[in-house]
Amino acid sequence: MYDYDGNTLFINGIFYADDYNEVVRKYRREMDGFDHYMIKKGDLITADILNDLSNGVRNYASQNGYSIGNTPRVLVAGVDLIPKMEWGEAIWTDQPVIELTAGQYNYVIPKGCRKMKIEWLIAGGGGGGGGNETNGGYSGGGGGSGGYQQNIVYDVMPGQKIFIQIGKGGIGGKGGIGNHGIGENGEDSFIKIDDAEIIRITGGGGGNLSKSSGGKGGSPNGTDGGHGVDNATEDDRLGAAGGSTPLGQGGAPNWDDKAQSGSGYGAGGAGGCTKDRQKPHTWQGGDGTTGYIKFQFTR
Repeated sequence: MYDYDGNTLFINGIFYADDYNEVVRKYRREMDGFDHYMIKKGDLITADILNDLSNGVRNYASQNGYSIGNTPRVLVAGVDLIPKMEWGEAIWTDQPVIELTAGQYNYVIPKGCRKMKIEWLIAGGGGGGGGNETNGGYSGGGGGSGGYQQNIVYDVMPGQKIFIQIGKGGIGGKGGIGNHGIGENGEDSFIKIDDAEIIRITGGGGGNLSKSSGGKGGSPNGTDGGHGVDNATEDDRLGAAGGSTPLGQGGAPNWDDKAQSGSGYGAGGAGGCTKDRQKPHTWQGGDGTTGYIKFQFTR
């Protein structure tokens, strides 16, 4: 039984317009955006009116993330008397958790939602620098990891538009003279609400061939890639490891034609090795890995 101060059905078994209207107000309070017509004092409360309210409550709840307990059974006009009516509480059900990797995405904040809770936001990892045997040989620096943040909450309103970009990982440098040996930077990850940017996480820097320096970690919290060997004095030298994140492991150095790429999310690729007077004479750095977001719209 739906009970409130002055509920005449509860007190004396009669259901008035005020009682009907109070039920409408109840669901307006409990379900964001719900609306339903009210009736005037003295109006006849028919089976159709009660069925319309019950169906309206249930339909709105099922479409907007609420669960409802009891509502009155369907009444048959001319057959049923108005029974004692139970109007269940509207219970909010959270929207599903969403996980995304590299790409661009658009959302509209659902009805009832007031928060965007972000468990993880990570940018793309940098590619490792290439290695080559020119001038005594150089092994590549590792790519820096993408920056990351976790457990962030933003206030939102139903109907607001959300744009999310999650950055790609950078490709490893191919080795050789000049810019060919530099790994690509990882892409930034960012979020806009109604076209206003609210947060940006920067991608990890690509590993370098020149001076074999590692790529810088993205902001905030990113990890720099390791340094390779500059002028290997005609010797075989491994490249450097890529930077890691809590959800991604930087690539490990190896002797392969292409160094190991990162794994997981936001990790940097390893730098390419160098081998004295051996083919292919240039060695590609490993690739960085994609960024990542895990979030949920809630009350």
